[in-house]
Amino acid sequence: MESSPELRVVAKYTIGVDDIDVEAATEMGILVCHGPTESNWGGVAEGTITAMLAMLKKVRERDQHLKDGGTWRDPKLQGVYVGSRADGYTGITLGLIGLGRIGSRIATLLRPWKMRILAADPYVPESKFAEHGVTRVDLSTLLRESDVVSLHVVLTRETRHLIGAAQLALMKHNAILINTSRGPCIQEPALIEALLKGQIGGAALDVFEEEPLALDSQLRNLGDRVLLSPHVVSNNVGSGLGPGIAWATGVGPDARCAARCPTTSTTRTSSRAGSAASAARACGKEPCDVGRVRVGRTVLRRFQRRRRLPLPTRPDPDRGRQHLVHPAHQQHQPDPLQQ
Repeated sequence: MESSPELRVVAKYTIGVDDIDVEAATEMGILVCHGPTESNWGGVAEGTITAMLAMLKKVRERDQHLKDGGTWRDPKLQGVYVGSRADGYTGITLGLIGLGRIGSRIATLLRPWKMRILAADPYVPESKFAEHGVTRVDLSTLLRESDVVSLHVVLTRETRHLIGAAQLALMKHNAILINTSRGPCIQEPALIEALLKGQIGGAALDVFEEEPLALDSQLRNLGDRVLLSPHVVSNNVGSGLGPGIAWATGVGPDARCAARCPTTSTTRTSSRAGSAASAARACGKEPCDVGRVRVGRTVLRRFQRRRRLPLPTRPDPDRGRQHLVHPAHQQHQPDPLQQ
């Protein structure tokens, strides 16, 4: 960024911005935006549910058992009934760490299954939990009571190694841990140790602390205790990077939606939420988290209505650092649990 004196905006076409030094950008007066397209985060939600069902229903084990000539209807291939039933069976308990776009979509898709869904997210209002039929709990309670724990957070100082040995020790011995957010949110060595000891039932991972996953990683040798994929959970037909590029560059319907409701993950609900909500309804996209706007609405209007005007001047380092914070970031705090 320092090598580009005319740089004013860094527009990511993906959701995460953990590969950008946002603090440095803020000091330099550079706006950092991302591309939360529904084709991306919606795909993550669907992929998470797919991984959960594959683990609980032993899809891979049943397939391999039959291909290997195993006995018919072997009892060890018994799966887990997920939803509740009229005979009194209550179903599993799903724990969502983060109730942002992805977490809330998962809750919505699974609501007809009538399972118990818990969520830990201190950054969303109580009304959102009620809207999606989710019970609000703290992280420790979620880990103790959930049969499946799924992470849906962005990577920040707060969420880095959010799940370590102490947290894994709280989980049920047969619980499944799913991570489709960011690899460093889990302490990988602690997870491997927990899996080797049978401390938890298994893990489904689309992301890893170091990517690509090393060929000698122990995770590759844990058999059916793990379900691994190479960070492609949102890679589906009609999605990929295309919609995000359109969003980031201001071309296409997704970009028009972005212009009206530029949702991001760094600020808590503010007084701007009401107006942003109207914009979200107008755009027709089901899901904009209108309470979270990285670029303040005033700045957004400046870019939308005054494009003929020059963008904000980059601060002169010789003038001191008291003027280096861009107005769009002055009054906002990060929301680490919203992805």
